[in-house]
Amino acid sequence: MTISAALWHHAATEAAQQRDWAAALHILEMHRADWPEEPAFLLNAAHWLRMAGHGDRANEALLRAAALEDSFGIAEEAHILEITPARPPPQPHPATILLDIQDLLQFLHETGNISGIQRVQLGILAAVLQGRAGPHGADCIAVFPA
Repeated sequence: MTISAALWHHAATEAAQQRDWAAALHILEMHRADWPEEPAFLLNAAHWLRMAGHGDRANEALLRAAALEDSFGIAEEAHILEITPARPPPQPHPATILLDIQDLLQFLHETGNISGIQRVQLGILAAVLQGRAGPHGADCIAVFPA
């Protein structure tokens, strides 16, 4: 945010803190083209617009904020405005999968043959070892606890 933007944003915040919604709205509208794409700013703008009686423009600001971030404040304002904002796409969180195959090896050692569940375990282990376990298959680890 530039110094000029920081000044008008501070002035709008001061007006809103004094519940002078008309003044806050006037400052926002004068600088509408300079609104930063920051969720916190857009959430404040949505709140001030709603308090000044401009629900449609509040919806627009809130939807812009929601497209950038999912937060409790955005959800609360959306509930008040009775809208359902689109959520930003979730970020993948790869997980590590540990395959404990001690019981499988012990069963094979003791019996020399496999049954249904051991077949499933061997199939999963083979897929991991052959690189066929999906996009995060490299995150799978076979462990042999002592």
